[in-house]
Amino acid sequence: MPSALLPCALTVSKSTDTLIAQLASDSSVARESAVARLTVIGARAVDRLLDVASSSAPSIARAAALQALERIGERRALATALALAGDADTEVAIAAIGVARPFVKGREGVSAVDRLTAIAVDRARPATVRAAAVDALKELPPPTIEPLLKQVAADPALLSAEPEAMRATIAASAKAPLPSLLKLVEDIRHREQTAPRDVRGEWLAVRGAAHALVARRGSTIALYDLRETIERAAAPLPADFITALSRIGDATCLEPVAAAYAKARDLWWKKSLADAFRAIVKREKITRRHGVMKKIERKWPGAVRGLGNRD
Repeated sequence: MPSALLPCALTVSKSTDTLIAQLASDSSVARESAVARLTVIGARAVDRLLDVASSSAPSIARAAALQALERIGERRALATALALAGDADTEVAIAAIGVARPFVKGREGVSAVDRLTAIAVDRARPATVRAAAVDALKELPPPTIEPLLKQVAADPALLSAEPEAMRATIAASAKAPLPSLLKLVEDIRHREQTAPRDVRGEWLAVRGAAHALVARRGSTIALYDLRETIERAAAPLPADFITALSRIGDATCLEPVAAAYAKARDLWWKKSLADAFRAIVKREKITRRHGVMKKIERKWPGAVRGLGNRD
């Protein structure tokens, strides 16, 4: 190595060491920052990340390392990811599947598809891990994945266990990286949309619990889904949605809340919406002169009076 490059290489190595150590931090902010910076370092960090992912480090560090590997997208991470997709720790296994997902259609697709299919149909594995494998395989053309989807749809053990298993995953993910929680929300939403009608309410409640967790972390990373859910709600939502909305909702949420309030008939739902509306207005310091407030007053003058009433 040319001597002029040595200081730069040493600096990168030292920086990588520091960031790798931060993957095990109790602080989610520190972990997420480390993942983002390791992603920027890219290929030079892959070997270190693979070492962490395959080590006996805490599961939060191993999952964070896999998350960085997923973002980097290096082909040499695939073999390790496929091995760790069967890890005993659910969070690690799901993160490993995330690394493998982009490769199912590539040159290494055969090994990735075979491994993920075996996980998807293995009833001894956690339902959430099996569902993550199925979701990854949906990168394939519909005719290719259709036989597996039919097999999974006929698997009552998987279908009946999924919502409760996902609740357990949420409870275990309190310190997970925020992008992992966003993926969790999106996965739940997908399962809710594709589930039989009689269990969609269960999935909706689970998604609310995921939103409440994200909100407790003070993050707006999944706010778009929360806002759209309020906007499209044809009936009262589980209380967790209101809890999340009250904690992290912003000005963009006020119009959907007002619209839901204007059409609501359930008294608990109307009061909950009004409480959330006032919480957002107070936290964001939004006055009646704000553009969104003027728009709401024009569209739903009666709703504004109710939303401002504390009784």
